[in-house]
Amino acid sequence: LTTRHDLARWRGELGDAAGAAAAFAEVLADRERVLGSDHPQTLTTRHDLARWRGELGDAAGAAAAFAEVLADRERVLGPDHPQTLTTRHDLAHWRGMAGDTFGTSAALAETLEAMERLLGRDHPRTLAARADLALWRGKTANAAWSVHAYGELLDDMLRVLGPEHPDTLATRDSHANWRGTSGDAEGAAAELAELLPDQEHVLGADHPQTLMTRHSLARWRGEAGDADGAARALAELLEDMVRVLGPDHLRTLAVRLDHAHWHGEAGDIAGAAHLLGKLLEDMVRVLGPDHPRVVTARQELRWRETGAGEPG
Repeated sequence: LTTRHDLARWRGELGDAAGAAAAFAEVLADRERVLGSDHPQTLTTRHDLARWRGELGDAAGAAAAFAEVLADRERVLGPDHPQTLTTRHDLAHWRGMAGDTFGTSAALAETLEAMERLLGRDHPRTLAARADLALWRGKTANAAWSVHAYGELLDDMLRVLGPEHPDTLATRDSHANWRGTSGDAEGAAAELAELLPDQEHVLGADHPQTLMTRHSLARWRGEAGDADGAARALAELLEDMVRVLGPDHLRTLAVRLDHAHWHGEAGDIAGAAHLLGKLLEDMVRVLGPDHPRVVTARQELRWRETGAGEPG
């Protein structure tokens, strides 16, 4: 069961969220039968299953599942157990993904205080909580605070984890993106251009995080004024996304949306509208007609078809 659990986790980390969720559901049924519902390993599988359900797009369902796991971990392991603290962290994160941005920031601040007290400021889980707090504080329209927080966190990650640790690379990516969000598109693009070869070296060219950095780099180059370069970079990235993650993966669809956007910004309004029309059909099929990304694609398509205003 432990091997099957680990295989399910790596399946998700490599981009197959649906496969990971299905595998964790199977492992959970067997662990409940063999070990019982309160066994720590059973609770761990429930925790991981909740995460990958969230990664599939059901943020509210993930938050509800994490709330149930948290109650059971507090009862079985105690409120100060490291695994309980991890579940508190993830519950706050997925509540934010479900829309409660301000509540998430407050919950993460409380969780971080407990982690620093119980685990220490340099513990990997504490560092992860600091990263999430920086993310959600930024989403409350405090981008400048997030740039500063990610900068401090990066210094600590370099000291504790080293420059090639995946979490250090992810923090560099986040710092660059919040720098762009705060208004410095050129600086964000420059940071991401430096990060990309390090990710390719450590993680590989086809790793999902490497692909996401290429996506962000194209975006900030576009925001810095190079719409044509952004469109070309996204066209190249799209081929790799389809090959690695598949045509219906959420991140592939996101790249298609940005590719169409920057195609239009580069001057080809009709071509952008054509790309968006085809994309919208696929997004409705995969996500349903009311998904927020479908709404965004519709707004972008209407804007391109009229050729006026700004997309909502």
